[in-house]
Amino acid sequence: MKSRLSLYSGIFFVSAATLAYEVALTRIFSIALWYHFAFMVVSIAMLGIAASGTFLSIYQDAGRPERLGWYGLSLSLAIVLTYIISNYIPFDLVKLSWDKTQIIYIGLYYILLGIPFFLSGLIILTALRYMAEEAGWVYFFDLIGASIGAVSILLILFLMGEGGTIVAISLIAIAGALLLGERGDRYLRYTVTTVALLLIFLFIYRPSVFDVRISPYKGMMVALRYPGAEHIKTYSGASARVDIIKSPAVRYAPGLSLRYLDPLPQQLGLSVDGGDLSAITEFPSHKEALKFIENLPSSLPYAIGKNQDVLILEPKGGLPVLTALYYSSEHIDKVESNPIIVDIIEKDFKQFSGGIYNEDTYTAIGRAWIKKGRRYDIIDISLTGALPWEGGAYGLVEDFRFTKEAFIDYYRHLKDGGYLSITLYFIPPARTELRLLSTIMSAMDEIGIDDGRSHMAMIRSWNTITILLKRDVLSTNDIEGVRKFVSDRRFDIVYYPGVRDNETNLFNKLPDNNYYTHVSSLLDPATKQETIKGYLFDISPTTDERPFFYHFLRFKNLLETYRLVGHKWEYFLESGYLLPIILIQAIFVSILLIILPLIIRREKRGSGSLLQVLLYFLGIGLGFMFIEISIIQRFILYLDHPVYSVTIVIATILFSSGCGSLLSQKFSVEKGWKGGMILILFVLTIFYALFLKYIIYGTLNLSFYERVILSIFILAPLGFLMGMPFPMGIRYITAQKGRWLIPWAWGINGSFSVIGSILAVILALVWGFSGIMYIASAVYILAFLSLHLTGHLTGHRHKADSA
Repeated sequence: MKSRLSLYSGIFFVSAATLAYEVALTRIFSIALWYHFAFMVVSIAMLGIAASGTFLSIYQDAGRPERLGWYGLSLSLAIVLTYIISNYIPFDLVKLSWDKTQIIYIGLYYILLGIPFFLSGLIILTALRYMAEEAGWVYFFDLIGASIGAVSILLILFLMGEGGTIVAISLIAIAGALLLGERGDRYLRYTVTTVALLLIFLFIYRPSVFDVRISPYKGMMVALRYPGAEHIKTYSGASARVDIIKSPAVRYAPGLSLRYLDPLPQQLGLSVDGGDLSAITEFPSHKEALKFIENLPSSLPYAIGKNQDVLILEPKGGLPVLTALYYSSEHIDKVESNPIIVDIIEKDFKQFSGGIYNEDTYTAIGRAWIKKGRRYDIIDISLTGALPWEGGAYGLVEDFRFTKEAFIDYYRHLKDGGYLSITLYFIPPARTELRLLSTIMSAMDEIGIDDGRSHMAMIRSWNTITILLKRDVLSTNDIEGVRKFVSDRRFDIVYYPGVRDNETNLFNKLPDNNYYTHVSSLLDPATKQETIKGYLFDISPTTDERPFFYHFLRFKNLLETYRLVGHKWEYFLESGYLLPIILIQAIFVSILLIILPLIIRREKRGSGSLLQVLLYFLGIGLGFMFIEISIIQRFILYLDHPVYSVTIVIATILFSSGCGSLLSQKFSVEKGWKGGMILILFVLTIFYALFLKYIIYGTLNLSFYERVILSIFILAPLGFLMGMPFPMGIRYITAQKGRWLIPWAWGINGSFSVIGSILAVILALVWGFSGIMYIASAVYILAFLSLHLTGHLTGHRHKADSA
């Protein structure tokens, strides 16, 4: 038999590999397909783990500890093989409109990619059942391993890229297999050694089968199909993959006036995660080569106002920076959230770009940077990074740049006479620009400016919209400047204070002038609320509590929306409605996983104790995931990037939960347990729901590393208590009912963790992040009350306890 240290160490490595694999798959799905398919990975992982509970409930002989080493070996092989096979599944969301077999491919993803998580769950559950009395220790090493996996994956992705990361994770799992194997099982050791050598070979030579296959409909792949197109280089990191390409399709000058007929300077395409295609523009030897900049709608604030101090948020390839330089701005702060882009342009393309990122360039999100206190003549934000046909693919993505609180910050950091300028693609039907306007107006109301529309102007080119917000009321000179700028370039006025309808829709004509009507009624305080309420899409203001800026669909208007988008139901998947479909699937599969053991092993049914177990593990599964998901979403603002939020929040919560699990081992539950610590967790969750947002907003001006340290201190107490209910519940039911219920309880916890991870995102759209925390506290109370349904668990022990 293996020693306890060997068993615990093996669990540590298996959990580290499993969590690392989950994060790696999330990154790979974001690159290969579309961002919202990354949500599938969480549900795949938890369903695979839950399925292991159902399997062991039915086939309890499979949970013998001498099989752990072989399960670990299978896990290592499954990580590599299922990734390779799934990488070649010919699925693409775009093809759903004409190829219904694509739905089958989604099922194949679930089956294939769920196998490694099923095997991981089998290992942890077998150890848990084998050492139920030491559940706190088993769960401790499980959670600590997972937390280390969450942190290490960032370094692994940075050093090895996506393909190399998969092999590295498999090697971590093989280490776990070696530790979990029986000491006398030479055949296992020889097999593990052979597989390890094969994996090392694959790691060194890394064949092309490990390359991520990107959807042919993503921006970069479309551009590379043009004659003469060339892929120059790929840069991979933990937060993103960036590709540099050369293609005739890269002619990046959003909204360029049709009156400008001269060629553009040479440009190289810059693609983030296979899409989001912008460009690096060659810095010319003479200023005349940049004259096209005068003909861009985004030049409006420079043409009519002062531009001594400029802040550019998310400049990406650098065209907004060239604009500021062309207009002779004295000081330009560039804040880009993607450090890979800055590094590429600053080093490898320094000469080509003219060294535009050599000075005053910072990697952060604008919300944190602007808290440093400097005020600007122009704050420039561009939403023209993605090509138009890629719009709408991020319906459930958090974007803290465009919330009410964000616009309050932007406004307060403008100098007197300063402008906030936002340029975005014009993609009918109107929704993005209208939500921007409603959110800006909400911010102005919050500040105390009664007539916010007197501060605003809006123009339209053939494919872009530019919104201008001035700190002061637009003067007569401002309005004349806007009108001259538009007239000279044949753009269209959409709005300025006092605009008449016959001044709009003159050059880039739309079939009707409803666009002007919608904007005017939205900016009018008397009709604003009625316009928001009656519009086809949801254009209500977004806040830090509900920062889902790109979620426009209204459930009550689905049929009308379906008609408007040309009877293309794929639009709803692109806009985030894939997630409710996944939730329905998850609920169906979870119910099946829970009731299947009761149907097959009918003789094992107890009395009310089964309901008690169901409610308890349902409650702690939902509660844990509700808290974790809502905190991850909220901390995206605080930690500058979704990847950093996921890593730091998960690592902190899991590590502190592991410590809580270890301490829980000291509490006796065998003779009865009232669940008092769950009440403490309930109170603490309420506290976080009430005050966490204020702590975050009040310390956003700290440096990134200070915020990371503070995040750990903030989250550790909550995570510590979250780690106690599961191992104490396992020990409790073992003492009161028997070991045979452990796999079933594991399956319940895993199944409702799946549901909780998806449901938390959907509910946040309605109730916000604090609302999810309140719901988490309610389900924890449900778990507490379940302990008091019958006073204590009763029933006979099953003979499987002797296993």
